Amino acid sequence: MSQTIIVGAGPVGCLLSLYLHKKKQNVKVIEKRSNPILDNQENGRSINLALSFRGIQALTELGLAEEVLAISLPMYGREVHLINQNPYFQSYSSKNEAIYSISRIGLNKLLASKVMSNNIPILYNTEVKNIDFEKKIINDDSNLKYENLIGADGAFSIVKKNLTNKKWIVSSIQETDYAYKEIRLNASKYGTHIFSKSALHIWPRNSFMLIALPNLDGSFTCTIFLPLEGDLSFNNIKSKNEVELFFKEYFPDLNEYSSEIMNEWFENPVSKLFTSYAKSWHIQNTLLIGDAAHSILPFYGQGMNCGLEDVFMFDKFLDEHSVVNSMELFYQKRYQDAQSIGILAYHNFIEMRDKVSNPYFVLKKKLDKFLSIMLVDSWKSSYSQVSFSDEKYFNALQNTLWQDFILDKILYNFKLKNENEFETHSSKIKTLLESII
Repeated sequence: MSQTIIVGAGPVGCLLSLYLHKKKQNVKVIEKRSNPILDNQENGRSINLALSFRGIQALTELGLAEEVLAISLPMYGREVHLINQNPYFQSYSSKNEAIYSISRIGLNKLLASKVMSNNIPILYNTEVKNIDFEKKIINDDSNLKYENLIGADGAFSIVKKNLTNKKWIVSSIQETDYAYKEIRLNASKYGTHIFSKSALHIWPRNSFMLIALPNLDGSFTCTIFLPLEGDLSFNNIKSKNEVELFFKEYFPDLNEYSSEIMNEWFENPVSKLFTSYAKSWHIQNTLLIGDAAHSILPFYGQGMNCGLEDVFMFDKFLDEHSVVNSMELFYQKRYQDAQSIGILAYHNFIEMRDKVSNPYFVLKKKLDKFLSIMLVDSWKSSYSQVSFSDEKYFNALQNTLWQDFILDKILYNFKLKNENEFETHSSKIKTLLESII
């Protein structure tokens, strides 16, 4: 039986190996990092993951969703923290749907254990140094000979790098002028969460922001996103005094946690935000999948979900086609959607950073929710399309642009100032929508 080698044992690589194993494929996984079950260190990015419908669907196919959700916490919306004001809640869905906060290491451990329990070989501490695409061999090692090769090894994929070096594909890393730093806030002295555990918390500050996702142990994984340069930037906030003054001014509701923040600030690294781009994901018998093919900014919670959905979609082609043919069909069907979620993720960054505290934006979001209730069969919010359905990302992007235009038009035409006026004008709004849609 032909050998398929998957490079990368993160969530996407592990799930893909389980799908291929189910299809009776001979599969092997290689990973440069150590076994997460034996090593508790994150060994890479550690922003909490937000699991939503697309990822859950891919896990459900193999009967894994229940176990994964058991180590997750549901978040039903954003809790927005403004300076010197009480936080307020923005729900994600009119149907009380949730996305789920899960630690990257927790998910990695669970999926890796499933791979090993199925006797699928994972070669940890095995770095890909070179790939001979003609001889179909990795590192000149006869034990790493393959018929099919799949790079699931992240945005800095070594498989992608080797394909680029041969000039078989065009790829690039596109850095932004923003970076992030993680800050962990421990549970209260009673072992409980210091904020609501049922929400994603956000402190929007126009040019920068802080977010916090809850963990099962009562802690929060916080991430601050700042420009790399400028007055309020990682470059200019370095000393203990500068960090203290910065948090005291912009995050006064976190003052009582200042000692934890100080420790975390100077212990954890600054990591750049970037996207990666590959013009093609499939060459001959080699495929890129997940972040290796299309990494995006982490502001729609869709990076992992998109990667897991990649696996779900690729598997469907294997029902009727060979592995190589499935690679090409998957690439042709998925490429446009991957570009679209990249655009949506960038727009959501602007929304989270700049707009969630804007009164007009808040009113527009409330109108969006009102229409999703009033027109339950024909209006689904942008967030719901992306996070709570398997609508194609391309369609979700087009629908988002169109709905944004309609929401602006309704607010302008009827001079709506608050949500109490929505019901009063509901019949006129319906008439207007019928003339537009």
